[in-house]
Amino acid sequence: MLPLFVSSHSQSPRFSFSGHARRRVQAPALLWLLLLLGLFVLFTLMNSVSFSLASHSRLFDVRREDVKNTWWPSALQRGAAGQTTTQPTIVADERLRDMRTLVMVAGHAVLKVEALTKQVKERATVTQRDFANLTLSKNDAWALEPHQAKYNDQAVSMLRHIRAGTTVARNDPNALLLFSGGATRANAGPLSEASSYIIASMLLGLLSPYKSEKRVQSLRAVVKAEARFGSTSEEERRYRAYEARAAGRAQREGYEATDDISWRALDESFARDSYENFVFSLCRFRELTGKYPEEVVVVGYEFKRRRFVDLHRAATGYPPFQMHYVGLPAPDEIAAAEGEALVVKALKESGGYGCDGPSAQLQAKRARRDPFHHGVGDYGSGGCPEMRDLIGFCGGMTAKSVLEKMPWAARTQKESADIV
Repeated sequence: MLPLFVSSHSQSPRFSFSGHARRRVQAPALLWLLLLLGLFVLFTLMNSVSFSLASHSRLFDVRREDVKNTWWPSALQRGAAGQTTTQPTIVADERLRDMRTLVMVAGHAVLKVEALTKQVKERATVTQRDFANLTLSKNDAWALEPHQAKYNDQAVSMLRHIRAGTTVARNDPNALLLFSGGATRANAGPLSEASSYIIASMLLGLLSPYKSEKRVQSLRAVVKAEARFGSTSEEERRYRAYEARAAGRAQREGYEATDDISWRALDESFARDSYENFVFSLCRFRELTGKYPEEVVVVGYEFKRRRFVDLHRAATGYPPFQMHYVGLPAPDEIAAAEGEALVVKALKESGGYGCDGPSAQLQAKRARRDPFHHGVGDYGSGGCPEMRDLIGFCGGMTAKSVLEKMPWAARTQKESADIV
């Protein structure tokens, strides 16, 4: 609408606007005011956000550092070279830090509760070479597999393993004795083979202080007479050298074989077969002592020597000259050897791991031997993070790279170089 021109004698000429025109003039001013207000609010928010981000960044740096030094999983902490760094291991008994040798006794059955109760009432101890007239020496005291129950002296043979393990550990002041074996028998409840062997050794007085050094020497002679050290004199020589080193340590530390060893006779209660006996015991040693063993002594049946020494050891890359095997006779060595040939064949085809290809039946056996679904515990994570790539590994093209990361790889390479 155009403005109206008004003529007046008393007033100077002026323009007169209608109400709509005035609002049109006032609108730009209002927009400018809103724009300025918006810019002020935006400026204030930007400063506030900038301060908040800066403060949060400082807080995050502190929080990250605190996490790194406290609860953050050690497997996720990386060093400058990309290597896993672990926090110091908390050891329940500080004496275990001095352990250097792993003595592993593989379990083969689980004690029945009724037999345990009866043996406790008898309060019998081992005083003779054999185990005659003891409740624990009877097959019906144990939950046996059908192929084991066929032999009347199956239980006796297992007690010999227990005695051999305790005798070897008793004569080495720096040996940690581990009985290995999980809860493999559904009809015996969730008691493990390892716990059964420890209970048996306690009931037979094999862990308590011995009253006589003569008795220690007698048991030592019995174990040596029963044990076999393979077909070559080299294997026996290596074991004798180990015994000599153990005796030297005992003399230097003022240790007597009559001392109590119950505090260093412990269990590994998840293994379901011989491969897991070996691997899980290495892990358990690390879990208990904070380090890996310098030497390993395996106590088992003679017919399983090749399985442990040539296959399981090689599958883990453990140094061959730092492993010793005490082989004891089976109830029926001929039948045992025939069955073992099939197992060894299947293991060789899977690289010694027993969980791939034709040896998948061995993996299925592991599942059957875990009726209470205990699994493998926290092995490979909390207990032995350095072995996490080996736990559950089934071989294949990556085997070399996995073994090169094992904590004993440098020792194995050194032994190989010395042989060459």
